[in-house]
Amino acid sequence: ARCTPDAPVISDRDGRYSYREVAQHASAVGKALEALGVERGARVAVMLPKSAWQLMAVLGITQIGAAYVPVDIRQPALRREAILRDAGIAVVVTLQAQALPDTLGLPRLAIDMLAADPHWPPSEPLAVEAADLAYIIYTSGSTGTPKGVMLSHGAVINTLDDINQRYAVNVDDRVLGLAELSFDLSVYDFFGATAVGAQVVLPDPERGADPSHWAQLMLEHGITLWNSVPAQGQMLVDYLETEPAAIPGPRCVMWSGDWIPTTLPTRWWQRWPESQLFSLGGATETAIWSVEHPIRAEDTTLPSIPYGRALKHHTLEVLDALGRQCPVGVRGEIHIGGLGLALGYAEDPQRSAERFITHAGGRRLYRTGDQGRYLNADGLIEFLGRQDDQVKIRGHRIELAEIDANWLAHPQIAASTTVMLGERHERSLCSFVTLQATAPAPHLREELREVMHPARRTLEQASFGPRADIETALAALDRAADISLLHWLASSGLLIRGQYVAFAALCQALKLESGQHRLLRHWLRLLTDSGHLSAENDGWCCHVSATDLDQDDAWAQFARLAPTGLWPVELVDYLRGSATRLAEQLDGRLSPASLMFPQGSAHIAEAMYSRGQHAQVLHQAMAEVVSA
Repeated sequence: ARCTPDAPVISDRDGRYSYREVAQHASAVGKALEALGVERGARVAVMLPKSAWQLMAVLGITQIGAAYVPVDIRQPALRREAILRDAGIAVVVTLQAQALPDTLGLPRLAIDMLAADPHWPPSEPLAVEAADLAYIIYTSGSTGTPKGVMLSHGAVINTLDDINQRYAVNVDDRVLGLAELSFDLSVYDFFGATAVGAQVVLPDPERGADPSHWAQLMLEHGITLWNSVPAQGQMLVDYLETEPAAIPGPRCVMWSGDWIPTTLPTRWWQRWPESQLFSLGGATETAIWSVEHPIRAEDTTLPSIPYGRALKHHTLEVLDALGRQCPVGVRGEIHIGGLGLALGYAEDPQRSAERFITHAGGRRLYRTGDQGRYLNADGLIEFLGRQDDQVKIRGHRIELAEIDANWLAHPQIAASTTVMLGERHERSLCSFVTLQATAPAPHLREELREVMHPARRTLEQASFGPRADIETALAALDRAADISLLHWLASSGLLIRGQYVAFAALCQALKLESGQHRLLRHWLRLLTDSGHLSAENDGWCCHVSATDLDQDDAWAQFARLAPTGLWPVELVDYLRGSATRLAEQLDGRLSPASLMFPQGSAHIAEAMYSRGQHAQVLHQAMAEVVSA
């Protein structure tokens, strides 16, 4: 900001901001926080939509020696509350108009109400120490309770400096900031790219998962750095194969956070042969990344893209159960050491001691829980998945990655994920595959556009009422369904607030057949996502009392809020009847078909598929396509 104050640093859907503007707003944030009593080492939550405000907030927080804690505003309320409570938050940074009723009464700072600080730059900026806490990012815990990973300034700067030097990042670069603030890839976008004068381009938060929007931003801004999970890279090439356009590609592509399909590099190079592709890996606990591998054409013929070698001042070791180095080709657990290690988990010394160990010679290592093996004596590592990635079915040990690799060898398969289904002797493997997208011939594309034009016009002209009313009704429907599920589970006598219940015991008490266990797990996961339950080992802990939740009132509220054009009365009654009579449906006393067609009547099906406003619009659109 001092070197190039007028250069652009960040663009969002509302405009472009210079380094000076961002620095002045960040300074205003820092001073406002200090006025609220925030001291060095305090923790400040950032609850903002994807925008330049996020960058201003995290810079303002860290420059006064405090640490930022990103909290995704789209997460369930109970998870947000758990993070705010666990992290010991001093202040929550939000927007003035943001409705956040679940911030535990904490002081709030509306960043958009602050005037830029005209006295920037300060004569004596605060000296931040390398060991000071920079941020806490919460990740999913194995017990269902989020765990806060604490990273120091020194650990993060070590990674950022190495990446910038390794990939020659400079003032001419522009990175597309796809990662959410609560995902540590955003740390590079906000602190790594801007450290060398590069520019960050943020997508519209309402179109953040839309590859057509990414392509538009790439064309408008000339994106040179791509930093994302592999799935987003795959979404982009999928889109461009069906909607080809001349878009300049990024010079440097960084994929991390998941397996890279061996077909993805080739598909990317077919469009942008000059792009340099890199596989990056590590963990949130090791300062974003700790391992890197430049992807070569020959890597695409292997079962998986190599994990790589350690970044500067990081160490990567494959150790056996006794902590000994594994020979080349032998599977072991990947341990990471060096300057990038986290300080530990917030307010959780036991978990910190379990995952951050002291190895021979006093070296501090992080146990990743990932498996790998050395591919050669030079330290190149192959990632083999989590420790439980190897499955056993009817006595046969099977590598899921090997099955996926065989699927990907087929020219018509673009991606594959194989999972194990079933319990014990009923276990089986199921592969989910994505076919290669093929672009239609130009004349067919034009014909399709002609045919679809009347249908598109019909859909665009349709009015279903205010969007806010529909979203409110959907939220009420979700709440009513959750409460019905909780009431049914409570009938087991085992689902008690604050107490743990094992999955096996719950199945037995509810008298479920083995084939219904998967359905129960799915329902329990839904209640976990909504914050009513949390997973613990192979069981769940309940955070609410079902008797305190009025099932009839919840469904009545949905009935009041549901626009009758979208939810006719018959459909509302059907949804309620299905949700409140789960026990009878599961034990066979009530057929689901009898709920849809009571006494053979089709009036519910007609309400759902014929008389509903949405159904009528879709029918009209389809009729216009067929008759075109």
